[in-house]
Amino acid sequence: MKKSPLILLMLLLLLFPVCASALPIGTTTLTMTPSSPTAYVKFPSDASTRNYYIDYEADFAWDGENIHGEIFCVQDVPGSTSPQLYTFYAIDTSLAGHSNYLKAAWIADNYYNISENTKAAAQIAIWEVMFDSGVPYSLTSGNFQSNYAYNSIANDILTAMSTATIGSTANWVLAVNSSFQNYLVQNPAPVPEPATLLLLGTGLIGLAGYGRKKWSAK
Repeated sequence: MKKSPLILLMLLLLLFPVCASALPIGTTTLTMTPSSPTAYVKFPSDASTRNYYIDYEADFAWDGENIHGEIFCVQDVPGSTSPQLYTFYAIDTSLAGHSNYLKAAWIADNYYNISENTKAAAQIAIWEVMFDSGVPYSLTSGNFQSNYAYNSIANDILTAMSTATIGSTANWVLAVNSSFQNYLVQNPAPVPEPATLLLLGTGLIGLAGYGRKKWSAK
């Protein structure tokens, strides 16, 4: 018995979802490497100001490819420099605090590859976004505080972020481990743009219509 073109179309569309999913993108072993510069900052979990690394990189494998890239810490818990299992999630409305993650991803997207100093300042700005409510953001008060030369650049980044139009993003994902720091990582499996999906869907509908016309003529 021949299958209906409509059924075939529905099966194909299921293979190409038209919206982001809350399901995990994938799991991999990630190795985090912190490096200079450092900064004196205070996190919500600690009343003292301490010296922390503010530049992070990661190595992991994805689809048989070894990837090395810049990452950003987004959680106030200890990290690990030994290989750890991480699950990658899309940054969408299913995440608690997703608006903060979107702001952090905007900062990451715009400042991760300009210079070492700018990337370090972007990490400070991301911590401020994640741990303080903002409006306006302040690096010298609140749950998160920083007292360092990069504060000037970080404040400029926060000002630019506060006036930007921030929408959804597929450029960065959230890497989650239940025991160690979570990170923003550049998406190793980018999803197609909406326009590409629309063209795909239109093409599939056209093929289904052509097939139905052809079969009905028999």
